[in-house]
Amino acid sequence: MRALWLGLVLAATPLMAGADGSSSEDPTTRVICGGHAASTGTAEQTPPPVMLPGYGSGGFPISHKVAAAQDWFNEGMRLAHAFAHKPAVRAFHEAVRLDPDCAMCVWGEAWARGPNINFGLDDKERKSVAALAARAVELSRNGPELERKLAGALVLRYGSNKTSAADKAFAAAMDQLTRARPGDSEIAVIAADAWLIAYVNDNDRTQLNRSIEILEPVLQRSPDDTGAIHFYIHATEIAGVAEKALPYARRLGALAPGASHLVHMPSHTFYRVGLYQDAAAVNDRASAIDIRTAKARGFKEPIFRLTYHTHNVHFGLGGAMMAGDRVRALDFADQFRSHFDEVEADSSWDQMSTASAFYAYGRYLDPQAVLALRDPGSRLPYMRAMWRYARGEAMARMGKPGGVRDEARAMDEISLASMTGDHALPRRLVMIARNVLLGRAAMLEGRPDEAVAAFNRAVALQVKLAEDVDPPLWWYPV
Repeated sequence: MRALWLGLVLAATPLMAGADGSSSEDPTTRVICGGHAASTGTAEQTPPPVMLPGYGSGGFPISHKVAAAQDWFNEGMRLAHAFAHKPAVRAFHEAVRLDPDCAMCVWGEAWARGPNINFGLDDKERKSVAALAARAVELSRNGPELERKLAGALVLRYGSNKTSAADKAFAAAMDQLTRARPGDSEIAVIAADAWLIAYVNDNDRTQLNRSIEILEPVLQRSPDDTGAIHFYIHATEIAGVAEKALPYARRLGALAPGASHLVHMPSHTFYRVGLYQDAAAVNDRASAIDIRTAKARGFKEPIFRLTYHTHNVHFGLGGAMMAGDRVRALDFADQFRSHFDEVEADSSWDQMSTASAFYAYGRYLDPQAVLALRDPGSRLPYMRAMWRYARGEAMARMGKPGGVRDEARAMDEISLASMTGDHALPRRLVMIARNVLLGRAAMLEGRPDEAVAAFNRAVALQVKLAEDVDPPLWWYPV
């Protein structure tokens, strides 16, 4: 079940890249799409925001006194649907600055600062956003019925200390609006997203099914609706029917060429249906967009601190490895290698995703070059273990079973105690790697029964992994 992402992937999420910019601590464990999502944070910004082209569709008519407020409101909706979290908040905040009495502008900021499928809110942020939602209710009091109902629904999202109950209440209220307005695509997309968030909390299949049920009529009448495509890809892959999203996934990148996350999103469908090369290709493009975006916006931190960049590179490497694309796999690995010295020592996710570079090096890099790779050191124990794995694979390609066994034994001596959170998941991955090496050595020594036993131990460990993570944390089915 896809809700396993919450607890099994990383029970203690480390320092994460802030949404489209700064770093911030994420107090939640939501890691459906990328692990490196973080709280949207406050609406503070300097300099003032600018419109960002190529982010897809979104927006609807609102009551306003300043025409530009409508433009910035629509911009915020587009950015939010594309998971450009902080730029979305800034866009809505700009709408509020231009038109302080615009109820929907305030509503938009409160909505964009709320939870999504990748993260939630801490108590301090929840109180701040609740005040904004209450302000939207006050401003909408004499406004159109739709605006009053949207504001009333959003207040429910922040009106309880129980996150699950609050998210479910908001989704139910939005569902009522959707049923009352069956042709309103934007309201439907907001409702479908809300049900996905509720599903992440509750693991209630009816919530997931309702999200799909809401989105399908939207896509039938508006097949280019990028928000609908985004959430339909997530909903169908979670439901185990990823192939239903394939026609829409194929078109999404062209509909939002400036949005790195939307260019990336089709890979969730592609990987699930076995189109591994396509999954690698779209993440290649998404990663390139990240780099251009960071440069254009004067991003001061390392590129892997840009939200979702790690996810794009990790996903691209996984696709390339499964496709047997040596060139692209090594390119993604080299991108991760540039990040080795910046990896957070206490970050389980940062280590586990970045260490996937060693999968590509062990399989495709010249063996002597693998053996020359620098030891990540005791500061990064999980990465050091996977460095050993890559060396073992290199030894196997050189026909040296003794060397393979030496690397497997060395993995046993590595302690993961310095890593944050539950060590069961990274330890399981290390043990899979170790058993794969023992199987390799046994094959080289002409001991197939021993090899089968080692590989079967790895299989038993792998089936216990949270394989609903995209891409899988161990790159191939042992």
